[in-house]
Formats: sequence, C-alpha cells, structure tokens
Amino acid sequence: MRTSFTRPFTGTPRGALVAAAVAAAGAALLVAWPPLHRVPDGTVAVRANQFNGHFDLFGAGPLLALPGVHAVRELTLRERLSRPAASRRAGGEPPFRSVEGLSIGVDLAVRWSLDPEQVARVARTLPADIDAEVVAPAVLAVAHEVFARHTVREIFSARRAEIQRTIEVALKTRLAADGVLLHGLVLGAVHVPDEVRAGLDPLLVARAEAEGE
Repeated sequence: MRTSFTRPFTGTPRGALVAAAVAAAGAALLVAWPPLHRVPDGTVAVRANQFNGHFDLFGAGPLLALPGVHAVRELTLRERLSRPAASRRAGGEPPFRSVEGLSIGVDLAVRWSLDPEQVARVARTLPADIDAEVVAPAVLAVAHEVFARHTVREIFSARRAEIQRTIEVALKTRLAADGVLLHGLVLGAVHVPDEVRAGLDPLLVARAEAEGE
C-alpha cells in the first residue's frame, strides 16, 4: 500500500519577501519624513511635484507632501529688515561715491516683505536667501546711482531727506518687479574718510554720523 503525504511548507515566496521589504521601507520613510506638513502662520508654502514640475501654493495650515514626490518651500510674509553691511564704511567694499568721486559709507535700513498678491508668480524663481540675493543688491545698486549724482556736502545737508526719498521711490519700483514690497527706508549714519571730514562743518559731520545710532 502506497502512502502519500504533503510536505509542510517551510519557505516564503520571493514575491512576498519583496513586498514585505517594500512595505518596511515605505513605513520607515513615512516615519522619517511624515507626509503631513504644517505651514505656520504668516507663511506660505510652495509644493512642487518633482515628477511633473507642477506647483501648488498653500497658506497656513496642514498640507500633504509625499516623500520622494513633493518638495516644499516655505516663504514668510512677515516684514523683515535689511541692512547691507558692505557699504556702511567709506572703506567698505564696494563703497558709495559722491559726484566728486569721494568715497562715503552710509548705513541704509530697509523694511520689506513679500507681496502676497505676487508670491504665487515669483515663488518658483526667488533664490533661497531673498535678503542677500535680491533686496540687498537692489538697495546698493539704487543707492550707488543716487549718491553719485550728489556732492558730499549735499548728502550731509538738508538735501539728505530729499536723497532718501529719491532712493526709496526708485527702490520701491525695482523691488516690486521681484514681488517684494518696500515698507520704508532710513538713511542712517554717514561715514567719510578723515581727509574729507576735515573740510566739512564739524557739527554737520557729527550729526550725520550719529544718524541711526
């Protein structure tokens, strides 16, 4: 008499092993990078699909960002302060120059924020450091152009307020093209080399160099 029996199954199909590995990797990925991203108040987030290049804009609150699929960039809408340090001193790099070609340093303080109405348009192209790569270069470029049309005495005199307004108007237009709102500009302390200072009214120099301190 012949006896047959079924051998107990002791292995795991290859497909099941692969599926288990994929599931484990996916679970680990979700733990390391949770898909629910929270956008804080006063901030907008740009979610980019890395496969089709599609962009979506989100306000404060939760948004779904899948690991390996979406990249999220946050942009604050809060007001910020920019004070380019390079040209605060007459010996800075690059210094401002008066119409006479004299080197001067000026402390410029600029209050700005991103324009909520334009952020969707420019969010994809704005650099990572908007202050250093957009605002500060614009401030320096406009200020260079304006100071170069005035004498040192005019910059130190009653025309100081007029010069400040001229810079502010030109800068506002320039920044608007990049989706940046200018809220105000202050022309602070003015620094001149010793040889230039010697030819100016001491009281005028002291007052100008104390501005903004």
